[in-house]
Parts: sequence; structure tokens; C-alpha cells
Amino acid sequence: LYEGILEELKNMLSDDSISEIQWQKKIINILILLYPKYLGIFPKISFTSLGQHRELDYVAIDNEGNIDIIEIKKASIGSLLRKRQYRNNYIPTKELEGAIVQCEKYLYLLKSNKEEIEKNFNKALSNKIGNLQIKLVNPQSIIIAGRSDKNNKNEKEDLEIIKKMHKNISEILTYDDIILRLTNSINCIKSENLCDTDSSN
Repeated sequence: LYEGILEELKNMLSDDSISEIQWQKKIINILILLYPKYLGIFPKISFTSLGQHRELDYVAIDNEGNIDIIEIKKASIGSLLRKRQYRNNYIPTKELEGAIVQCEKYLYLLKSNKEEIEKNFNKALSNKIGNLQIKLVNPQSIIIAGRSDKNNKNEKEDLEIIKKMHKNISEILTYDDIILRLTNSINCIKSENLCDTDSSN
């Protein structure tokens, strides 16, 4: 199953015509595999805060009812770093900057109307999560976008720094990061060491 998903993902990366919605549907299934802490990931959840109405791409809910938000962009936007350099440092592309600002804004709005949004989320998702109560306790965001397969050493280092600059962004992943994680998971599952036990105990 995992190998089939991995192969399909690799094939999708060679097709620049794939829409953002198609990427979202495919990646969500993979995220459930890569993030077992999440009970479920649900699309198109709306909320209102400070007079602003917003719709989240995806809301991830863990077994304690805590939520995170997931923003998924297309792979075809390419590198998340600008080709030009600033004082020998690579800087984020406008697409990455936009995704970060969007997530930070969503998180700010969620925290600004916490109790009311919790009630609305619980009502909207009651048929999917049963009696589990959703809680807005320090929600984080995950951004998935672009590629990193052609990054040189300096670009990789600068991208890692950018990933760690924003306290409310738990992860910024490229599609190549997802392929690597999925590949590592498959290799781990297939490894004989995974089930190796000491028969002397």
C-alpha cells in the first residue's frame, strides 16, 4: 500500500498541470500515515473572528481534541527560495512568504475568538469525532509546498533556518521532504530489525 502511494506521488511530481485541490486530496492521505498522532484531518472548516470570515484548508485533530491547521500548496511552484541572494543568504519566495503570513493570520484569528470557535468546531464536526471535544490550545500550522530536490548545500541550510524562524509554524515541508519521509517509513517497515527480538529474554 505505502509503495503504491509513493509511486503515485512521484508520478504526480512530473505533471505540472495537477491542481492545488488534487494535491490536497492526495497529500492528506499520506499525512495520516506520517503523523499518527492525528485522529483525523478534515477539509474546509469555516470560522469567524474579529469580524473576519475564514475557511481553513484542513484542520488536523489529535486524540486529545487539540487542533492544528494544514496549508497545502502545489508542488509546481518549485523552489521555496528566491534565486537571487541577499548578502549571501537565500530568502523565501513570495509563495512561501504568503503561505506563512496566511497561517499566522489564521492562528491569530483562532486565538482571538477561542471559546466561540471551539463551540462552532465541535458542532460542525460532531458527526465525525463523536464526543471528543475540540480545544484550541496553542494550535500550530503545517505548510506543504514546492520542491527542494534541486537545492544546493547553502539553499538547504537556509531553508532549514527559515523553517525554524516562525514559532507557530511547526513544519514547512516540500513534496521532496514527504517522499523522503514516506520512503524511510517503507524501509523501516520492511527492515528485519523492526521485528527483531532477543529470544534470550
